[in-house]
Amino acid sequence: MKSSVEVKQRHIADAAVRAHVLRSNGIEVRRVEVMHLNRDCRHPDLSNLFRRQDVTEQVNELESGYRGVTLTHLAMLQGPLPERATGDHCSSPSKCPFWARCWPELPAHHLSTLHGARKKKIRQVSSVRGGRMVIEEGLAEALEAFKSPLAFLDFEAVQPPIPRWPGCGPYTHIPVQLSCHTLAAGRYDHVEWLADGPGDPRPEFARRLLAACSGSGSIVVYNSEYEAGCIRHLCEAVPELGPELTDLGNRLVDLLPVLSAFVYDPSFGGSFSLKSVVPVLAPEVRYRGMAISEGRTAANELMRLLFDGNLDPQERSILREHLLAYCKVDTWAMVRLFERLSQLARGAIG
Repeated sequence: MKSSVEVKQRHIADAAVRAHVLRSNGIEVRRVEVMHLNRDCRHPDLSNLFRRQDVTEQVNELESGYRGVTLTHLAMLQGPLPERATGDHCSSPSKCPFWARCWPELPAHHLSTLHGARKKKIRQVSSVRGGRMVIEEGLAEALEAFKSPLAFLDFEAVQPPIPRWPGCGPYTHIPVQLSCHTLAAGRYDHVEWLADGPGDPRPEFARRLLAACSGSGSIVVYNSEYEAGCIRHLCEAVPELGPELTDLGNRLVDLLPVLSAFVYDPSFGGSFSLKSVVPVLAPEVRYRGMAISEGRTAANELMRLLFDGNLDPQERSILREHLLAYCKVDTWAMVRLFERLSQLARGAIG
């Protein structure tokens, strides 16, 4: 049984090993199936949550050569450390646990850090060779798409493998937390919301989102695909608010492509992730030292907050504070990043 929503080649190989072990111990194996989550399942009907796929033929084809492989592995274990050149096999289907021993630490600005299309690569090479930030012409014009009053928005979501709320399937992105900084008349206001408990958070989330962005022009996000997808889901989940949510989604503007198209600094290290560019362009915004400082941890802790009934009230309160603090820093980082890009644009045009 696998937690994915489809059968992958590595699952068949795994099943083949199991079949080989069983048959080697005299147990007859007539049929092999892989059970996995069904991407078409929708809450509240969980009767089709799992699918079973017959992989007997593929397993038998793989397993036929396993006796020789087993003997080779046993001989290897009795000898010295094997020598094999590094390559793509070191990271496929997953990263080898001995990666650090076999792969040398790459120098700064290695070729593997080259980012994006040819023009972006040229800018990156020029920046690294010159040891300075490179700012392309056109940055000021690109920022004209950001219409005041601005709202800076960030979501955090959960992806339960077992659907929890109506209309959800396995691993559906469900937004459960928002942070929004708004700028009007030279002043920043902050609004935040975080679900608590296992109830369906989407109706209240949608209402809070609309209220937070009310009166704004452009809604600034970093990598808009994520927030846009969550908003589309909310339109289906809360249809009475669909038109307002659609309008909100149409006002999203993405800071990431502007930055990646016009600015590069050697300290980015080939990455345009928020955590890579903020220390360079807005060093006063700090994630270091926070109890939660990156998205994967936030997602795991959100699952714990919403579904772990064993959390005592004090632990729950502390966890909420940490999650709220992390999301707030993300939107404040976008504020400072936008301000810095505006300053660079003014400098770039004279």
